[in-house]
Amino acid sequence: MDKEQKAKKAYMAVWRKANRHKIRATRRKYYRKRTALVLAANKRWNQQNRPAVLAYQEKWRKSHKDNIKGYALKRKYGITLERFKAMLLEQKHRCALCRQPFGDTSILKPIVDHNHTTGRIRALLHKTCNFMLGIIEKRGFRRNAERYLSEQRAKVQGYRRLG
Repeated sequence: MDKEQKAKKAYMAVWRKANRHKIRATRRKYYRKRTALVLAANKRWNQQNRPAVLAYQEKWRKSHKDNIKGYALKRKYGITLERFKAMLLEQKHRCALCRQPFGDTSILKPIVDHNHTTGRIRALLHKTCNFMLGIIEKRGFRRNAERYLSEQRAKVQGYRRLG
């Protein structure tokens, strides 16, 4: 690249920075007129460059893990990532139900337990603990489960253990 080309490149960089609003307006206008064509071209480009697109997405997800987690917490439960981390510290990185430590596997990761009727957040639980709690909360399930277990105990007492 010679001196003249470098100067032109520098000038254009300064001009683009100073005229971002004009560039955006022009792009919006172009997109509005040719939405279907632009979408089709984007789709073609993504299909032709699939490995590069997937690599970029994976790299982006890894570098923005906290942003993704924070957005999901805010959208689902109305809490920030900072509040989530504070709850983890309050619970000493343990499940509020079974008191076992949280882990890295999907079953052992902390998830937010909340009341589905009121939306009120209760605590952080393991995925399985939250699932079981949801089943127990269903109307009549606890009563039926206790009755079933007591019936099974009564049956077992009548049988002699094999072995």
